[in-house]
Amino acid sequence: MTALLFSRRRPALAALLTFGLALATLALIQRGSGPISSSGSSPVLRVDPRPAGSTEERIARLQDAVRAAPERADLGAALASAYLQRARETGDPGYYTRAGALLERATARDPRNAQVALGRATLALARHDFRGGLELAWRARALAPGALASYPAIVDALVELGRYRAAERELQRFVDAKPTLPAYARVSYLRELRGDLDDAAGAMARAVTAGAAAPENVAYVQTLLADLERARGNSAAAQQAYADALAALPGYVPARAGRARLAAQRGDLTAAARLWRAVVARRCHDDPLGGGPCL
Repeated sequence: MTALLFSRRRPALAALLTFGLALATLALIQRGSGPISSSGSSPVLRVDPRPAGSTEERIARLQDAVRAAPERADLGAALASAYLQRARETGDPGYYTRAGALLERATARDPRNAQVALGRATLALARHDFRGGLELAWRARALAPGALASYPAIVDALVELGRYRAAERELQRFVDAKPTLPAYARVSYLRELRGDLDDAAGAMARAVTAGAAAPENVAYVQTLLADLERARGNSAAAQQAYADALAALPGYVPARAGRARLAAQRGDLTAAARLWRAVVARRCHDDPLGGGPCL
């Protein structure tokens, strides 16, 4: 069993982890934990564990499916999950609104659908409604007690609420059941909260090795690993991890921002300023990873 360690939380990291909830849900679906079954009568979407194409293509396919079968709550929940993944990729909060509308309609159609309850939990936590998110995540588990997909939301909510021992117990069960990218990333986070950067980096490296179907998910954990290496003073390892993140997803803004911070940490302020200008230019222009023009 993997030992987990806790200490006081750091708000910046807490916000980053909360933003990663869509990663957890999507990765669990994609890596074969199986769909969440509903205790009601509605059919449950059987998600392909190796979805083809980009998130935008996945959204287009699911939009067609929802239009063809608007009564299917599980299809609405799957589309909402794809919208949340797209929010990660673009930084556009408008996808939260779209996901929320879908989940409201899906709840009305099938209030006992576990997939819908988990989608609502994920959205609530992304909006920093930690108590509401935890309640919904517990509901998702009650509706599908054998599924693993509720673990990330439960663990994240418990951490954000300061209930570290309960979070440790839930995460230990998650790691023991299926040590995948979402599980290892949370082990890393909790070890970092404890101040153990060496073990945190080791756990995050395992998250990178575990991989995921969505390129953004892989780039995300590679960037977190780079951040840990930078915090440990391993500039070369950090530089390589940022490069790996950008290879997984070219132009990935968090990785580019990390490179700018690394240059500043090295004392190369000229390079840091140049890299930050590139980040701002990409983030503030209308491109697939920038989220639209700055206001």
